[in-house]
Amino acid sequence: MIIKGKSHPSITTLGNYLSKEGENQKAALRDVFGTVSENIKGALLEMEALASGTNCKKHLYHASINPRENEHLTPEQWAQAVNLLEKNLGLEGHQRLVVEHINKEGRQHYHVVWERVNPEKMAA
Repeated sequence: MIIKGKSHPSITTLGNYLSKEGENQKAALRDVFGTVSENIKGALLEMEALASGTNCKKHLYHASINPRENEHLTPEQWAQAVNLLEKNLGLEGHQRLVVEHINKEGRQHYHVVWERVNPEKMAA
């Protein structure tokens, strides 16, 4: 399994990428935590609103979880991978959304976006 991640300053580019569908790819929202909204755009807008009360410039952390080509995970294994990554990053309890991308060959990978700002401390 390959996991890559980095901090992002803006919801616009990231939101467009997460939602993008076409003849070669489908996107599906798999989980939202800590926001009222239950869609990608709304959840990201809520995350941005929280961060606007701070000086944090790169308030989002985006990770991509990509299994090996011959590896197929169950929904439980995907959840375990997301939760373990969240714990290791110290982002438990932060706002989060999980998006699945599936390409035309059926190969899937997940994108997870966390709000880095702790809502209780209002700091990243």
